[in-house]
Amino acid sequence: MEHQQLTGFRCRLGEGPIWDERKRLLWWTDIPGAVVYTYDPADGKVERAIEGKNVGGFALCGNESVLCACLDGLYLWKAGGGFSRIASDFEGHPLRFNDCTTDARGRLLAGTRYLPETAGGRYELGSLYRFDNDGSASILEREVHLSNGLGFSPDNRILYYTDSLQRVIYRYDYDLDKGELSNRGIFAKIPDDEGMPDGLTVDSRGCVWSARWDDEHIVCYDPEGTVERTLPSPFRKTTSLAFGGEDLSDLYITTAAESAAGGGESPGAAASGGYLYRVPLGIRGRIEHRADILWERER
Repeated sequence: MEHQQLTGFRCRLGEGPIWDERKRLLWWTDIPGAVVYTYDPADGKVERAIEGKNVGGFALCGNESVLCACLDGLYLWKAGGGFSRIASDFEGHPLRFNDCTTDARGRLLAGTRYLPETAGGRYELGSLYRFDNDGSASILEREVHLSNGLGFSPDNRILYYTDSLQRVIYRYDYDLDKGELSNRGIFAKIPDDEGMPDGLTVDSRGCVWSARWDDEHIVCYDPEGTVERTLPSPFRKTTSLAFGGEDLSDLYITTAAESAAGGGESPGAAASGGYLYRVPLGIRGRIEHRADILWERER
């Protein structure tokens, strides 16, 4: 199945694609490039939608504002108004976000990565945070090494959550009424020779599609955690993926032109690393939930 290269420029670290079903656009972020882009499949046009922050993940809101989980905190972005900072820390813990998702009630779930050295000179692991509709925050999971892909099952009862450095995709029961997790289990444990699990998305069948950093495949798991199929990656630094298009049957894939440490280009980057790709799969995805939180309603 052929990958279609959609952009003529390379992101240093393309991530977090989301399909906007209202505007029929694909959004994604270049984290170190401090730009969120949009791609219009109708005419191939790419625009720099948001600039100025290292956005690790984001959620579209109902009023066309965007919640941006950045490397220096959580922000609300509005067209014409720029960024408003919501929080830079929580109970003394710096918020250094990497990927996020939104549940069916509009809450934001956003994970942080480890900090090799904090102000106190100690190593600090990350956490998974929940930001509720009233704007309050709480911690759902602690001692996370590198937060990555998050996604819900079609019935919203299961959350999948990736810890890349642990090479694990976890499965939790999710109480949508309370926004609480329980019964953590290992959904998939990735072998050492298959790269690291990165971003993920869940299709309409409940199958989980996982991008692989530093591997040659994208892996699809059935709801029981068994490998259902694999697809060739367009590049070894594949970061994340999302379904989009008119019938949500195109798989959009983001890649990176830099190593995990950001210390230069990967071998072959000039050929394919950092571009946005599309694969017509014929498998339907799902529309991502929009955030509905006090800040975006009032600001």
